[in-house]
Amino acid sequence: MKISRFPHKVKSGAVSVSVYRITRADKRQVFAVGWKDGSQHRRTQFANLAEALAEAKLKAEQLAAGRVEAASLTLGERDEYQAAKERADGVPLIQIVEEWTKARALAGADMLRACQLWAERHGGKVAPSATVAEAVEAFKKQKKADGVDVKAGYERTFPAFVEKLGAQPIGTVKPEAIDEYLAQFAHPVSRNSHHTRIVSLFRWARKRGLLPLDVMTAPERVDRAREPRGEIGLVTSAQLRQAFALLKKNGPQYVPALALASLCGLRRAEVHGQTWEHIDLERKLLRVSAAKPNTPAHRLVPIPAAGVAWLKKHRPKNGKGRLCSNLAIDRIRDICRTAKLDLADNGLRHMWISARVAVTGNVAETALEAGNSPSIIHQSYRELVRKDEAADWFAVAP
Repeated sequence: MKISRFPHKVKSGAVSVSVYRITRADKRQVFAVGWKDGSQHRRTQFANLAEALAEAKLKAEQLAAGRVEAASLTLGERDEYQAAKERADGVPLIQIVEEWTKARALAGADMLRACQLWAERHGGKVAPSATVAEAVEAFKKQKKADGVDVKAGYERTFPAFVEKLGAQPIGTVKPEAIDEYLAQFAHPVSRNSHHTRIVSLFRWARKRGLLPLDVMTAPERVDRAREPRGEIGLVTSAQLRQAFALLKKNGPQYVPALALASLCGLRRAEVHGQTWEHIDLERKLLRVSAAKPNTPAHRLVPIPAAGVAWLKKHRPKNGKGRLCSNLAIDRIRDICRTAKLDLADNGLRHMWISARVAVTGNVAETALEAGNSPSIIHQSYRELVRKDEAADWFAVAP
């Protein structure tokens, strides 16, 4: 393109940008593009006219469109901006600046050193961004491989949780979201049951590297609901004698289960998991077969003389195998209710603990035998049963 007169005006609407021809001291000609940016005059030089005209056209269009800041960029600044976009790997530059600003505010001039220390602590890389749904599936798979029955608890808890937060990366879940989810459970016991299982999930994710290793997880920062203190239901000695009499007539195979629940204080699951091999009637002791290792439930329990008498009458000749079926306690309740004998919920174990405290006067010893903490014994079971009532309970023999 030939231009006879300079400065040459390049227009876009009401905006014009000037192109100048300049002869340098060494007789070389260069071309300058000049424009006004607010109250400032700006100019940039080019070696040839075509580049200068292209730049003038771009500046005029930017200024006409109101993009003053873009128009103020020099060619070098635009190249720098383009290089920054390429290095950003698709992340918006404004997001990079915001994250840098926050990191700088947190770590100051040592920001890069802080990042390096974090990476060293977490294995040199950022935790993978697994979603809540993916974490739940991996968690349940691991529990099944460990022999844990997930149907009773996790299969009931997690579907609604996944429906609510499943698509969200587990590392981005906030305590407020957990609290909002748990708010749907009006009863504090139900809320706390769901809360406990969600905490287990997030702690497992932390150990597997899906969450930072040294940070409290989101559900751990959510308070548990305060549960109302319920009344401790007790079964009387007279009711226990009646229950044994009913079983002798209508379900003798369940007598050993009743003996363990009432005279040894085993929990329902512990009764159902007990084997004869772990019962020593000569030493009057049993080791809880269904107890988890390294927990208070892993313990030795004394067998009173009445319990030994009931068990001897029903012990198999080889002294081996499961003591009862998985639904023995449920069958005992059915038989008793049919006969209009309604036993209090957990009343057999509650009575055993209360009677044991009354007989021994030793809370710590009773806690060990019951697989509870002394604080629970103090809180719930002290001074519920007199010594004569306790003695009568342990005297319920064939």
